[in-house]
Amino acid sequence: MVKGRNTSVISVRVPDDFLAKFKAEANKRGKSYTVLVRELMYKGIGMSPPSNKVTASVKTPFPH
Repeated sequence: MVKGRNTSVISVRVPDDFLAKFKAEANKRGKSYTVLVRELMYKGIGMSPPSNKVTASVKTPFPH
């Protein structure tokens, strides 16, 4: 965590076909895949997402 900021950027490598399926699922749910990732991470550890909106910024070498 950087001083003065309460969020951190993470990077996870996944196979291209997994990412494509994940993006399709997020699209079906009407949200970006980064939002879906965040929601599933919180759910996975039994937490509720924070009430304030956290913006997602993802740099990926894969085309959207």
